[in-house]
Amino acid sequence: MKINRKTFGMKFPLGVERKIRDAAARWGTKAKPKYKTFTCDECGRRMHKAWHVWFNDSGKLIEVHFCKEDGRKIGVDRI
Repeated sequence: MKINRKTFGMKFPLGVERKIRDAAARWGTKAKPKYKTFTCDECGRRMHKAWHVWFNDSGKLIEVHFCKEDGRKIGVDRI
């Protein structure tokens, strides 16, 4: 399923949105990545690198992780 980016996300009150944007502006974008361990939501394999799939389900942000093999099986690598 392809995400329609025009409808992705939620509307927040202006003050809340400003705080979210301010928090993101403080991210150290020049920092080296820190790898965390993820679990594939399909097979349960634990890994440091995974496909991260986000989608909006009736206003709720859902994030799912797939290992390389399962991501290819379901077609995540072609999106």
